Amino acid sequence: MPTNVRHHAVVRRCQDCVTADGNTNCRVAKWAEGHRQEHDEKLKDKWNTQHSWVGKEVVKMFDNVMYNGIIEQWLPDSKSEWELWRIQYEDGDMEELDILELIPVLKENAGVNPNKPQAPTPPNTTKRDLTRKDKRRERKRRRQMTNNISDHDTLPNGQIAGRIHASNSILTTFIATIKGSTIGVRGDGHCLRRSLGKLWDMHPGEIIRKMREGARHLQQNEGKLKIESSEEWYECVINRPAKWDDIQTNTNQVCNREDWGGDNELCLWAYITQTTIILTNKNRSTYTMYKPDRNSLPTIHDARQLQRLHDTFVLRGTKRAYLMYDGYHYNPIRYENETPYDKNFTMPIWVESPPTQKEKRKRTVISLDDSDSDSDSHNEDHNSEEDIHIKRHKQKKLKTEQKTGQLQCKKRKKTTTEEITPEHRYKAHKTKPGNSGPPRD
Repeated sequence: MPTNVRHHAVVRRCQDCVTADGNTNCRVAKWAEGHRQEHDEKLKDKWNTQHSWVGKEVVKMFDNVMYNGIIEQWLPDSKSEWELWRIQYEDGDMEELDILELIPVLKENAGVNPNKPQAPTPPNTTKRDLTRKDKRRERKRRRQMTNNISDHDTLPNGQIAGRIHASNSILTTFIATIKGSTIGVRGDGHCLRRSLGKLWDMHPGEIIRKMREGARHLQQNEGKLKIESSEEWYECVINRPAKWDDIQTNTNQVCNREDWGGDNELCLWAYITQTTIILTNKNRSTYTMYKPDRNSLPTIHDARQLQRLHDTFVLRGTKRAYLMYDGYHYNPIRYENETPYDKNFTMPIWVESPPTQKEKRKRTVISLDDSDSDSDSHNEDHNSEEDIHIKRHKQKKLKTEQKTGQLQCKKRKKTTTEEITPEHRYKAHKTKPGNSGPPRD
């Protein structure tokens, strides 16, 4: 097969090209799109100025700043690459563009008004091998690596990830009053732990470790949260995957839906940090309050009370934290003059739960039984005469009760069963003093 049609870029050959030896001038052999068969192999990888566009001006914007440049060299196309143009910018940087990237930035096509004042040019810098696109990517990568924990989580393209904006006018007014804003977190299933980590300046893995420690603290003291009485949930919190302990901020670690955080974890975190957590709802005019007392349940209130509640917390110096929820995703709320949270906290001192009504009734019954046993032992020491006197008194009391009961029964029978006749009425009237005859009409 001829050498000039043996390349993989040739998409069709004739039979003569397949059987012939040496080069051929066959026009049937077609090169792939963007390549020319009559390309001169001697010019491969050799920059030159033998093009009509060399010397033309280029205008391109980088980071909202317009830069001017000149086309200095041209590289002819080859069997594997398109033709390129090398551009020298006024700040000393260089860039290589192909035909599709060059045409829009030519000054004659850019439509730049020469009378319009241009942005000041930055000082000259030294040459670098990286292009401007590579530099921007490198800056984004460094920014993501050096981000503070309390900053927004970002996507690979630099945009803020998973940020919630309040759609309720009451909530919007409250956030504007306290000069607050939401912080975006990644929506990988750990958004609640990421939100708490933004507030306490901790990685999500550290939040998970603290929650495991809090669940173990409750188990050791044989206690539970009032919102959750199932042992399975506490075991689930304690036995979470070990790889979750290494979750860093702004890095993905997807989990299943049953592992998402919720009311139970908010109550647990409020207890172990002794902080009141206020969960606002993006779409509703309500908020949910989680108190640091493990014997309390979350309470729902009207969002119009948020400002008054915040002012009360400020006056009393109550530790508080604000979150926003949209039905699926959590965001922390940071505000001005926010008291920093202590991330080196320890588990709270254990306090026994107050007795329930059922336990109170049990205790009273037990105390009565104890008092009866004490009284029995005390009565054994009394004299036999006192015991006889008490028994006689009880017998007399019983006899009198029986007599009164019999009399009452007779009276009831007389009034209910027997019919009152005029003869009875007469006898009753006659027995009264001063009556000597039948009653007069």
